[in-house]
Amino acid sequence: MTLKVENRMPNAAEFIALRVETDWGVQDRQTTQAALNASLCGAVGIRDGQTIAMVRAVGDGVLNIYIQDVIVSKNARSRGVGKALLHAFVGHLGETYPSSCIIGLFAAEGQSEFYDKFGFVSRPTLGFGPGMHATLSILTQAALAKAHDAA
Repeated sequence: MTLKVENRMPNAAEFIALRVETDWGVQDRQTTQAALNASLCGAVGIRDGQTIAMVRAVGDGVLNIYIQDVIVSKNARSRGVGKALLHAFVGHLGETYPSSCIIGLFAAEGQSEFYDKFGFVSRPTLGFGPGMHATLSILTQAALAKAHDAA
């Protein structure tokens, strides 16, 4: 059966199931639902009545949008599911948000070539520094340490 892409946020059960299967780590249902509620939009890939892929976007929807959680079920990988899902999702973003929005994402190790095909630019490049990330707990600890050293 063919893949059906629905432009909708995955529900908590779909989100949790895909993250469990792909070892991405799982939050409790309340935290998961809060994350989904705070997202801009999402899409799910459905085959034979089962959700086998998902993507969601976070950000302000005006200047910046970040693509999060592009997850494809392990048994559906390398079959064009991720490509079809992302094409449909980028099309939805283009119909919904200003064309001047910057669309960012963090590619998993070894996945940057997949995103290159959509027009994303790997960093660092001329004019763009490296992509970076940290958890809030690490940043808070660093700020407290710096404040302590300054005192």
